[in-house]
Amino acid sequence: MVNGKKSQSLVAGLAANLSENLKDLRRCGHHVSRRATVASVGIQLSGFKRALGDPQSLAALIAQSRKDNDQPYRFPRGVSFDVAVSKQTIAGSEVVVLNSNGEDSQARIIYLIGGAYLVRADKQHWQFLNRLAMTTGCQVIVPLYPLLPQHDFTAAYQFLIQLYTDIYSQVAVSNITLMGDSAGAGLAAGFCEYLGQRGLPQPGNLILLSPWVDVTMSSKLIDRYVEKDVTLDPAGLRHIGRLWAGKADPRDYRVSPLYGDVHPLRRVTVFTGTHEVMYPQTNDFVRKLRHQGVQVDYHIGRGLFHIYPLYDIPEAATALKTIVQTIRQDELPVE
Repeated sequence: MVNGKKSQSLVAGLAANLSENLKDLRRCGHHVSRRATVASVGIQLSGFKRALGDPQSLAALIAQSRKDNDQPYRFPRGVSFDVAVSKQTIAGSEVVVLNSNGEDSQARIIYLIGGAYLVRADKQHWQFLNRLAMTTGCQVIVPLYPLLPQHDFTAAYQFLIQLYTDIYSQVAVSNITLMGDSAGAGLAAGFCEYLGQRGLPQPGNLILLSPWVDVTMSSKLIDRYVEKDVTLDPAGLRHIGRLWAGKADPRDYRVSPLYGDVHPLRRVTVFTGTHEVMYPQTNDFVRKLRHQGVQVDYHIGRGLFHIYPLYDIPEAATALKTIVQTIRQDELPVE
């Protein structure tokens, strides 16, 4: 914790830096909304990046997650929903379902939440998922898949394959969208490659928000984005990535889908910001998809931060319209 004077100084410094960044973007012809700038300040003040970048703080974060992830999940304080919500248990893990009172034929969105494979869903996630459920009308299925430090990727895959096969036995795969943010998006991409390896059907859509597709963070371009990124620190992510890989090579496609066979994937939609360390690897992943002839729709948020579509900002509203259009596979008016 910091005292009042230090806190005020930190806020002033962050505001000044972001103001300069905003001026630079405008000189380049790019415009970031005021609400996005304010959200960026709030993210930086949360201290998550500092926790990732400091070994002692990261160890404390992992220890806290060990305690938290052993407890039954509770929605964060202040979370409310405008749609029907229920909880189920599948393969020993909880699943939250939004629009749970829909028809059996209702289209499904399987949403994999990010959090560096370590931290559970926060208020920001549920607010976004509430908007997603309302605007798409789909049944949104949110598996609270096994996390670090108790589990590595193998437990998550065992759970997801059971969940996925159960869902596509109920509805046509063309009516299933697999979606995720950050680590959850990386898991979604790797899982689709896993389906391809086993000759299992792909979901109708794969939608990735700031996907973590290389846990080794090996791109030579990452250093250009570290200072701009208000959310993530690559050193901490590399450590977490090694833990998530468990006994496997961190370049195993199931944890780093950038190195896998993307040919079986279909209808991929990707969102990323230019002010995040995931940007270079996301570019590499999109290039690989296109080289393999995979249909991909790529949306780059100029001057925007990690997982920006989850926030209540104008740029996210535009992204949500695109997501709705993708899922409905028809043309919606764009304001």
